Amino acid sequence: MVEGLVFAVLGLVAAIGVNVLADRLPAELGLGGGWICPACRASLPVSRGVGLWREVSGATRCPGCQARLPVRHAVVEMSLLVLFVALWRLHGLTDDLAFDALYSVIFALIFVVDLEHRLVLNVVVLPAALVVIASALIRPAPVSVLISALIGGAVGFGLLCVFFFVYPQGLGAGDVKLAGLIGLMLGWPTVLPGLLLGFALAAVVSIGLLVTRRASFKSYIPYAPFLVVGAFLTLLFLIRR
Repeated sequence: MVEGLVFAVLGLVAAIGVNVLADRLPAELGLGGGWICPACRASLPVSRGVGLWREVSGATRCPGCQARLPVRHAVVEMSLLVLFVALWRLHGLTDDLAFDALYSVIFALIFVVDLEHRLVLNVVVLPAALVVIASALIRPAPVSVLISALIGGAVGFGLLCVFFFVYPQGLGAGDVKLAGLIGLMLGWPTVLPGLLLGFALAAVVSIGLLVTRRASFKSYIPYAPFLVVGAFLTLLFLIRR
């Protein structure tokens, strides 16, 4: 019970960090500093920064510009809170718990930023890649894990490079770099089903949007959210099973 509560708190803290970075990094405000209003970029007090508290208390507007503060803050907080507890129940106090919790935070940040800004930021992807490579060195059989990660990263990056040059309107350069990061995380050959699942999810949602006429063939579909969901599901149910 106590451990579950600890991981719930850790998930909430991690989500707050994701929300702060998701607001600050696309605005090029750097890593230092706390919550900001996405509309006017004014600093927010804690009572307006923590999404769950804000939604419960009703203080949902920026005290400066009176813009409605994003519900996304509360959604991310609740999602990572629940996910951290679920990972603890799945793994127990193991290395896999630490790695999957870290990867979930990275994926959540990429998901939110691309969904809202259509950007996969180098300042997120490149440091994350270095963290994943470093983490391979503290795994059992580090040489084989590192080789698998490097091959997976090269394959993921290379495959989407080909797609990008063949059909540049469908993918962005950020998606290519993200595929490389996913390859590092999943390793070889698991990178292949991980990417395939991401594209399958994107296809299903795209077809649904077309059928319901909420999108057309010319509409932009962000691929990064689907890629990270596919990769995380592959990590949990194929690698960690």
